[in-house]
Amino acid sequence: MSTVPLRKESASRWERPVRPRLVLEDCTQEQRPSPAKKARRLVSRRWEDRLFAAAAATVLLFFLISFALSLYHSAALSYKSPLASPAAMTVTVHPGDTLWTYAREYGSPDVYILDRVETIALANHLASDAPLVPGQRLLIPLTDPAQITQLQRAHRLARR
Repeated sequence: MSTVPLRKESASRWERPVRPRLVLEDCTQEQRPSPAKKARRLVSRRWEDRLFAAAAATVLLFFLISFALSLYHSAALSYKSPLASPAAMTVTVHPGDTLWTYAREYGSPDVYILDRVETIALANHLASDAPLVPGQRLLIPLTDPAQITQLQRAHRLARR
């Protein structure tokens, strides 16, 4: 903090110095911004505001489209059928049968046995290690082309 030295006017009286007063001078025409400069500054500011608004709208639109596409994709995946085979047959479970038995009998030899068990379990809404009950009906998806043609022939013969 600065101290202001006191001035001695007389032997008995101390007075503070007089502060200089701030005088506002009237601006001349040359010092004032011209109306054209003001207008240019306003137009420039408006253009910047419009550019910012357009950029913000573009970013918002991008995020909305991305969100809509992700919702559509997740909805499409949730409605996808776990059974994607062209043909299926229904069998009745006998005592001692397991999902492995049906996977060996009806599955394609080109596909790993655990994948065949999983396909049958998914088609019937079961766990892959679920015990089967005699008399239970299972939907067996057929992926082996030879079994599909054999099933189609048997179906044609049964219709005659």
